[in-house]
Amino acid sequence: MKELRVKKEEANQKIEKYVRKYFSTLSLSLIYKLFRKKDIKVNGKHVSKDYILQENDVVRVYVVEYKDEEHDFIKVPYKFDVVYEDENILVINKPVGVLVHEGEDGNDKNTLNKQVLSYLIDKGEYNPDDRGFIPSAAHRLDRNTGGIILYGKNIIALQNLFDLLKEHSNIEKYYLTLVNGKLDKKGNIDFRLKKDEKSKVVKVTKDGLEAHTLYKTIRSNSNYSLAEVQILTGRTHQIRVHMASIGHPILGDSKYGDSLVNKEVAKKYKIKNQFLYAYKFSFKEIKGYLSYLSGKTFQIELNKENKDIIEKIFS
Repeated sequence: MKELRVKKEEANQKIEKYVRKYFSTLSLSLIYKLFRKKDIKVNGKHVSKDYILQENDVVRVYVVEYKDEEHDFIKVPYKFDVVYEDENILVINKPVGVLVHEGEDGNDKNTLNKQVLSYLIDKGEYNPDDRGFIPSAAHRLDRNTGGIILYGKNIIALQNLFDLLKEHSNIEKYYLTLVNGKLDKKGNIDFRLKKDEKSKVVKVTKDGLEAHTLYKTIRSNSNYSLAEVQILTGRTHQIRVHMASIGHPILGDSKYGDSLVNKEVAKKYKIKNQFLYAYKFSFKEIKGYLSYLSGKTFQIELNKENKDIIEKIFS
């Protein structure tokens, strides 16, 4: 952790600019990651990158645990499908089992970030020796959740994607999931959620952060349901916790699911991980740099293995 006190001549500027000055060896992508993970505080409180500094503000940057994984870069094989690509953004289908960012223990070397950078190097769109901007994911998915991830290829596009995903008003995110039990035709879950930093488990609690999930049932029988889920907020493990909280945990979810049901579906249907896929992103009316994305929808199809599982369950 690094602590800094703002001098008179340093006041009245955005904290983003201030941090970039004092941590010039860190990539912009990593600095934005620190803001996203709330590891930058002013006077003991989390702040956004747009906070205007005042004289004598105490800035704490919790940077020691982070490794800037993109530098000293070694290319890795990339195994993802490109859903859409232009000069500003890259939309990819993340495979199950791949981390977006390197884990805290540093043991996950073939991250999605490294795969994307390797892909862009081969295209001639990224130079690992350039320590300016590093293309980065605008959000993340759990290791065992597959589906759409949005990447910004330049700083303006990445900032715009961050803002869109933070506001949740002009971008809609939809998931497909298999859950235990027979779901209602549609539902609205708005239980507040809070993450225990020690156990890394998210729980429903009155003093948690607002979380809002909508779902509608696509297929169901007496034992299981296939549902489309839309999240109106972006909390950690939101869908997994919300579905479990109403008695319909996601099949294969080892953290929030039913262990006996998971054993059964693993044996009968070969479901090894939580059956959850970010399958559709829809942009509404967007202004500014990415306005050309207005009205666009990016969607993936489940692979043959998952389609076969669904047909077997509901046959």
